[in-house]
Amino acid sequence: MVERKITLSENGTEYYSGNLSVNECYFRGRIFKDVKAPEGKAPAKFTIQVSNGKKKDSEEWNAPTFVNCLAWNDLGKQIAERYVDKDEIEILAKYMPNSYNGSIYPTFRVKRVLRMKPEQEPENPYPNATEQQTNDSNDTGTFEEIPSDDDLPF
Repeated sequence: MVERKITLSENGTEYYSGNLSVNECYFRGRIFKDVKAPEGKAPAKFTIQVSNGKKKDSEEWNAPTFVNCLAWNDLGKQIAERYVDKDEIEILAKYMPNSYNGSIYPTFRVKRVLRMKPEQEPENPYPNATEQQTNDSNDTGTFEEIPSDDDLPF
């Protein structure tokens, strides 16, 4: 099997380096609608909307390409749990055409999400501590007290 090396970087920082096998594709786009969560042994199903850029010498955008994807097992569950409509996603996928009633439908089996969106965690209202810090003393630190004046600029 022929494999080619692919290296992806952003702002001079490499974030993926690996092989791209025959019949594998790289896509970067946005989730179109929500991911259909897997049921039992079924895969997660979703579509990626991929931009085709602007028309030459114009501010008008070309029509996007819609890529139908399947993700199996734990990868499918993770994608279904973490991604919703309009989330950005980057994947490596293998082309797997499906035939139905004499028509061929292009489908891509996700092999890897290159930058997985982190799991949603409840927002911590106190990011630097686990509990709200209080200041019971009258110590204001090095801050100056602003005279109470109704002419504040805001």
